[in-house]
Order: sequence, then C-alpha cells, then structure tokens
Amino acid sequence: VYRTGYRLNPIYDEEVADLTNEQLSVAQVAELRAVNDEMRRALDRIQLTETELRQKNETLAEAQRQLAEERQHLENLNQNLELQVAERTASLAEANRKLMFREQQWQALFNRAPDAILVADDEGRYLDANPAACELFGLPKKKLLQKSIADFADPGVDVKQLWQEFLQTDHMTGVFAVHRPDGSVRKAEFSAIAHFMPGRHLSILRQQPDTPAAQEQELVSTATHPQP
Repeated sequence: VYRTGYRLNPIYDEEVADLTNEQLSVAQVAELRAVNDEMRRALDRIQLTETELRQKNETLAEAQRQLAEERQHLENLNQNLELQVAERTASLAEANRKLMFREQQWQALFNRAPDAILVADDEGRYLDANPAACELFGLPKKKLLQKSIADFADPGVDVKQLWQEFLQTDHMTGVFAVHRPDGSVRKAEFSAIAHFMPGRHLSILRQQPDTPAAQEQELVSTATHPQP
C-alpha cells in the first residue's frame, strides 16, 4: 500500500503471513507478530478503558441527575421554610400588635382609674401604683414604690400575720385605714387578689367619705380580716 510515495509499515498490514520470505526474515516476521499481538492487547485495553469510561460517565450522569433532584428538593424545602417563616413572622407581629394594644388598654385603665390600684410583691412591697393610689397614700409614685403596706397600716395591726393570711386565702376585702406620711388617715374599702401573677398581688382601694371617729376602730378591724 502506498500513500504519497511512502509505503506503510508492514506492521499495519492485516495479515503478516501474506508477506513473502523475500520481504521479511523469519525473525522480523516473529517480531511483527509479537508487535501485532501487543497492539491487539493494547486495543483490547483501550476498548476496556472506553467501556469503563462509558460506565463511569453513565454513573457520573446519574449522580449529577440525583444531585440536581436533591438541589431542587432543597430549593423547594427552602422556599417552603421561607414561606413558613414569613407566615410565622406575620403571625407573631399580629400577636405582638394585639398584645401591645392590650397593654396600652391596661395602662390607660390603670392610669385613669378613679380607684387606687397597687401591685405588691410577696413581701408586701409596692412595685407599681396608679395616680389615684399616689393621691390616696399622699406620696409621689417614686417614693410610694419605696414603701410597703406595713408603712401605711395602723401601728396596732399585725400586718405580717395578716399578709400571710391573705397570701394563703388568695382574696381579701374590707376597709383599710391609710396612715399617710403627713399624719392624716384616710379610710378606703379594698379588694385584694393574691397571686394574680406569680409573685404579684393586686389591691384596689376606693376612698370612703369622711367617717365619724367613733367608727374608726371598727373600720380598721374590718380591714384586717378576710371575708368568708
């Protein structure tokens, strides 16, 4: 076989046996056969490698497909999560708005109530008081919140014992004689609820009209005992 004036190497012929003895020696024929065998084995290895590569490509393609599916699944989950977060955020915002509205309502009621409203801790110390309470007790709020119920009770009343009874019964009503810092005494009907919140106790007092001095002892006594 010739191509542009050059003869192809005999090892590329299909049949080495076709070569005549005049063309190649026995040793050359044997060598060519060995080369051809090696080439066949190389071709087999190439084919095997191509098959393996094809299989690996198929495996890679399958892995890529699965990866794409997983990515899509994660994107869907992320979208759902974002939607849930947005809905939850909107729900919390609405709940906070309603809570703030209720707090504003309570604060408005607390501040404008004509009756004195006070909140005390477990020791009877005042934690909050509305303007009506400040007027009844004769102190500005800042100073009133430095006091306890014992600071305004009749000296002859065992406030500690009565306070413990109140905490145990959860509710108490009566008349309380408020001994103000200026020395005056104001009498007020009261209703108290213990533990309306953990560690918090509510008292509401309404000042009575002036009462004759002869009834003072009876009114103070009434205030020290819970009604059945």
